Amino acid sequence: HAPKRNKFDSIVGEPPADPQDAAVRTYLQGAEERKRVTENAMTCLLKASGPNVFGVLQDVSRLAVVPEEPAQLVTLPVQVLMQRWVNSHLKQTYPKPIIDLSGSLRDGSALYHLLLVVARERMPETSMDADQAQRIAVVVEVGNIVAGVPFLTPSAISEGQGDVLLAFLCALFMARPALATDH
Repeated sequence: HAPKRNKFDSIVGEPPADPQDAAVRTYLQGAEERKRVTENAMTCLLKASGPNVFGVLQDVSRLAVVPEEPAQLVTLPVQVLMQRWVNSHLKQTYPKPIIDLSGSLRDGSALYHLLLVVARERMPETSMDADQAQRIAVVVEVGNIVAGVPFLTPSAISEGQGDVLLAFLCALFMARPALATDH
């Protein structure tokens, strides 16, 4: 029978019939869960966004690189824009730039530093030297509260689930862009 299509036009096929393909079935189930989480996150973001999301106009031109014009930012892929936003906040406190969202965020330390910049008042008095599991737990707890969309999980971080991490960064950007304001 023909594959089903969901509202995002993704093909959702039947799991393989061969029991030897258990790994493939597990992967497909995980992909479906990530797709569901991303859809829920985007729905929440659309409901939460309004005409005056930030209160004060944020200067997103700081995310443009030479020779780009600030108006060209709207043509960039979301991943690139979020990567620039994260790197703009981490350049003073984190030793290496974020190259890709899936791989660079897996240990939770870059997200921890980002939350220290955009939501310092919410961060507990834990040391950055805490083990990876503790650091990720803090990032998930504080990140979900600050972003206002509770879908970030420890496995999304440690497995580098790019779609969930991107949705989280978008929600965090909407809630706490922490860019200079243009008065």
